[in-house]
Amino acid sequence: MEINKHILFLCLFSIILATLAPIAHASEEQTASEYETGVYYKVRKGDTLWDISKRFFDSPILWPDLWKENKQITNPHWIYPGDQIRLHRDISGFDMETLTPEPEKEPEPEAVIEPTPTPEQRPEPAYFVFNPIDRIGFVKKSPVTASGTIFKSQDDNRLVRTGDTIYIRKLNDESFDPGSRFTIYRVIRHGKLPDSDFTGGTQHFLVGLAQITVNEPQFAVGKIIRSYRSIRTDDLLIPYQERSQKITITESKEDIRGRIIGSEENQAIMGEETVAFIDKGELDGMAPGQIYRVFYQEKMRESPRYPKEIMLTPIDIGTIFILHTEDNTSTVLITDAHRAISPGAMFRTPTGKE
Repeated sequence: MEINKHILFLCLFSIILATLAPIAHASEEQTASEYETGVYYKVRKGDTLWDISKRFFDSPILWPDLWKENKQITNPHWIYPGDQIRLHRDISGFDMETLTPEPEKEPEPEAVIEPTPTPEQRPEPAYFVFNPIDRIGFVKKSPVTASGTIFKSQDDNRLVRTGDTIYIRKLNDESFDPGSRFTIYRVIRHGKLPDSDFTGGTQHFLVGLAQITVNEPQFAVGKIIRSYRSIRTDDLLIPYQERSQKITITESKEDIRGRIIGSEENQAIMGEETVAFIDKGELDGMAPGQIYRVFYQEKMRESPRYPKEIMLTPIDIGTIFILHTEDNTSTVLITDAHRAISPGAMFRTPTGKE
């Protein structure tokens, strides 16, 4: 009799372990995968892969593809509130109406007012994860005020690497307390962009991150903890501001047309995964999480007898996603490009929003 009790206990214990194992495994895998670049959705109570596929892909039978995209899901019938489901690696193939919940409508004066949906009942917006968010730069009309500059590096090396010691000349009253972090950058001047409101500005090209180790009256000592690009003496420093890798996808601003100023790396030709700058910013209604289409539009004469030119229908050739905004410019990621994109290329609000 006593033996039977032991056997029953072991069986129950094995069942519990078998139930909990997939959950623990999914949680561990989730932490590792949720920061890969792509479009994500946070699972709510009652969600299934079938429902999620129906909402975002307009076809519930595509749920196996969704499961394949998320290797952390060991059992497709077991997903849990709070899980991060990657919908796709890029954003170009999605309709904005599927990525953002429908805004709540004001009830009509004589209509019966229904209870306001609770947060759990409202559809969760999708979001985009961009892992290297801390290394993207920005363009401002005038340069920011630098807190310091590197005047010497460890062993006087021309190129500074992660782990090297740097010596910083203070340029203002900024506090260089030990443990504080500073973004290292240099500036690049951009001239006027033809056929654009952009009259010129300063690109802040982020190259690394330093942590202060010693603060002396005349200078500070720091250690390079991240190197995004080559770091040199005379590079500048500003206080580090942490950015979230998760950017909620939001509605694009209506009736927007603008131009791409250029790429962060000063490339003559841009393609997918290129970080670039555009000539519209926060004052124009730009916000992180918005999506716009890159396009070209040809013009021609109807016939030699009629010299007047007509504009042909715009043709979309790419997609940009806003990562960061300043007053008059924004930093974007080109998530899709059907053909080469050059500085000066035009972008617009997605069709249906103009």
